[in-house]
Amino acid sequence: MDMERNKTGGLVADPIKFPHGMKAVADYVHAKGLKFGLYNCAGTKTCAGYPGTRRYEYHDARLYAAIGIGYLKFDWCSSDGINAKEAYTTMRKALAVAGRPIVFSLCEWGNNKPWEWAANVGQLWRATGDISNCFDCLEDHDTWKQLGVMQIIDKQKELRKYAGPGHWNDPDMLEVGNGMNA
Repeated sequence: MDMERNKTGGLVADPIKFPHGMKAVADYVHAKGLKFGLYNCAGTKTCAGYPGTRRYEYHDARLYAAIGIGYLKFDWCSSDGINAKEAYTTMRKALAVAGRPIVFSLCEWGNNKPWEWAANVGQLWRATGDISNCFDCLEDHDTWKQLGVMQIIDKQKELRKYAGPGHWNDPDMLEVGNGMNA
């Protein structure tokens, strides 16, 4: 997406990276028999500085449906002063009326205990901060921390009771091929 919204408030695909727009990309992916997903944020900006969805939830949900996405990862950057449960619920409502089933992945790093309230909001929620490519470490980046594999696994013991068909704890990603060795 482009760094700014257009005059009507719409998200704009970067014309250099996506000269035919995001719908063309989604159509290509679908033609290969695959699903297509996008990323955005509940805040005013994404973690990379692109436009977030705050105050544009219904507008963006209609765009996602028109593009043909089947998965939305919804992050939590630039979200100061926003209530997580309310923000994610608003986006869930927007997705529900957009006219296309979209898997909704909440990613607020477990800061607001989504496992206690998100089963009726999305299909999965991040239960931890970001993972780092180490087994047993904590990487401090001043405003945020990355956890090692073991720290993330240890957190899952108490959270597994909140997961089940259609609603899952998301312990972030595997670090396969990202510098970890046996």
